[in-house]
Amino acid sequence: MDNSLDHLHGSNAVPSNIELQRLKDLLAPDEIALSRLEEEIKQAGEVLQTLAKEKKAIEDRVRPLKALSSLIRQIPAEIMQEIFMHSRPSSYSRTSGICDAPLLLLRVCRSWRDLALSTPQLWASVEVAMPKHLSMSDAFTEGKMNIYTAEIRRWIARSGDAPLSLRIRQDYYIEGHDNFFVSIFQDYLKHSARLVSIELRVKREVLEAITSAIDAHSLEGLSTVRIWDASYDLPGEIFASSNLFKAKNLKKFHFVPSYCPAFEDLPLDWSNLTSLSIGASQTSRSFFPGDFDEAPFSATESISILRRTPRLVSCTLMLPSSVAQRPQWTQENEDREDCAAVMLQDLETLRITGPDEELATIIKQIETPRIRNFTYHPWIALNRSPTPAFRSSPLLDFFDRYGEIVESMSVDLLDITDDDFIACLQRIPAVKDLYLGPTQTSSSYYHPLTAEVRGRSIPFTDVHLALLTLKPHPLCPRLENLECAMPARLTQDAICSFLDARSDAKNIASGVSRIQRLSFSSMQLDFPLTEFLENTFRYREELVRLHFWKDMHNLPTFVAPMGALNTRPTPWTDDL
Repeated sequence: MDNSLDHLHGSNAVPSNIELQRLKDLLAPDEIALSRLEEEIKQAGEVLQTLAKEKKAIEDRVRPLKALSSLIRQIPAEIMQEIFMHSRPSSYSRTSGICDAPLLLLRVCRSWRDLALSTPQLWASVEVAMPKHLSMSDAFTEGKMNIYTAEIRRWIARSGDAPLSLRIRQDYYIEGHDNFFVSIFQDYLKHSARLVSIELRVKREVLEAITSAIDAHSLEGLSTVRIWDASYDLPGEIFASSNLFKAKNLKKFHFVPSYCPAFEDLPLDWSNLTSLSIGASQTSRSFFPGDFDEAPFSATESISILRRTPRLVSCTLMLPSSVAQRPQWTQENEDREDCAAVMLQDLETLRITGPDEELATIIKQIETPRIRNFTYHPWIALNRSPTPAFRSSPLLDFFDRYGEIVESMSVDLLDITDDDFIACLQRIPAVKDLYLGPTQTSSSYYHPLTAEVRGRSIPFTDVHLALLTLKPHPLCPRLENLECAMPARLTQDAICSFLDARSDAKNIASGVSRIQRLSFSSMQLDFPLTEFLENTFRYREELVRLHFWKDMHNLPTFVAPMGALNTRPTPWTDDL
């Protein structure tokens, strides 16, 4: 720039006419260049628009041709049908959702719609439940109900000759629509020869109306019955005479009423069952008003039923507690018990829940040479003498017999001693999945008449974790998933040592399984989760799933200053 104009920079001086002319002369070449560039850009933009139009025209011509040769068109219809079958939501309760398969498949294209409608298996399984927006009783709702009923009937028609699986769920807040559920079930009964599975979670009145319309001889293909009775009424004769239980080919039977009828009197062909799940959804007779002195579902009745079910592969027993005072346990009483063994040659899964004395009786009297999955969740009645605190002998005897073949175990060891706890771990060398403590779903079965789990005699500490860590022969060497709901008093060093040992290549080469999941849901409040998160990042990079949760009921290992403890549970998990 001309030095004669330097005085204008950094000042408010007004340029003279000569200086203004000088500025115009200096700007002229650049303004010409800018005009030229703008014109070239405009011309280039017009060329780009022309090229874009040509490209779009070619794409419009090519797209249909490519579609004719696309991979999806080359997949055989049989494979597409299999893909459709696997596209259904895993949640049974969403099978009729408009945004999920199979209804979603009807809106993709004409060929998919035709293929979906010609695949009866897609429509053979359904859950019938009352949508919340239809729970009211008015003229508008009745019209919508008719549409909903018609849609379910279309499902039946689309299922062709495929075996039918029906689940009816009546939520507790639904009132005044009992006839709807009954009518839907009656529609399915018109195709009773195709019914292979029936699941009912309905009120007692609906259950009685449904079962009264059943002809047992027409249910030749029925193999699975699952019933949850949400009522609090006393049982009627309906259970003892239901034709639903008389299906001659019934293999799987799940029956959880609000409290237990005489299960032995049910008209079942017990010898034909391969899967059995029975018990009460309530743990105590005090839920029911009036005089009701019959003995609850007990170990004695359980053993009697098990004697009649020699083909069981899976068994779940949920025994309720009793308001009546139970006799105090003594070794003399146990010696007088009928200990004739019940052989369950094919049983692979056993889940038992109930009073500890009843469970001890069951596991003492059964023989399960093929057991693989074992769940043991006892309750200790508050009205019982606490002596002995823990009856370890029956459980340890069971582990002595079958611990070496158990691969998955969930056990809640109430008031167990440290030595007995270690003895239990020593007896399950083949276990892959180990869950210690109360299950998250067990709270619905707990009642004030059963002891809470906070009164445990031992927490899970570094000592116990070290037993699963020690080289070269840790306890439970095949362990892959460890979940602990017992109160835990652990340090970072102990947890990291365990993860190191269970991730070490040399240990894995020697036969120790790599840990895949580690969960402690009742950590002490002073456990440093933030620091631990930083120190364990490398394990999560190796795809180890970690889940840790502080429990406000789990007292800290130090006395914290006033106000230092947060009373809200503090979760940290990378499972989300």
